[in-house]
Amino acid sequence: MATSTRSTRTSSKSPAKTAASKSAAKPAAKASTRFASDSLPTTGSTQFRHGGDYKPAIRALGAFAKGNPTAMGHVKALVHLGWVKPGGVNNSSKSPAFTIADNAGLPAEAWSVGEPAAPQISANLLALAELGAPEEALDGLWVAYVGV
Repeated sequence: MATSTRSTRTSSKSPAKTAASKSAAKPAAKASTRFASDSLPTTGSTQFRHGGDYKPAIRALGAFAKGNPTAMGHVKALVHLGWVKPGGVNNSSKSPAFTIADNAGLPAEAWSVGEPAAPQISANLLALAELGAPEEALDGLWVAYVGV
């Protein structure tokens, strides 16, 4: 009888794990509407960061990404891309942020030199959201990029 009780307990844990997996997917879906690249400016004479207070958000994301080279690559990509002029492309540079992002093996949608920066900003924010980055930091950085 002890065996059937154990199997009952095991099967009762599976739905809980499934529910947890489903709830974990919700922030990414929510993020996809928040970080839509078409919400970013396409013209302007300043960088995407608009002189906004982006440093606390970048620091928080950096602390979150510490020890995870891929997550850190996304953060450094955002640092580099934040300096790109709205409507501009991700050009190569000799900055440490560029080098770290370039060597992180990020997917093409998150890191493509010579391509528009706005979709890459969105892709990096979405990737960090999926990795569980703090929402407050993601939102703070998004506000700096959008220029609200």
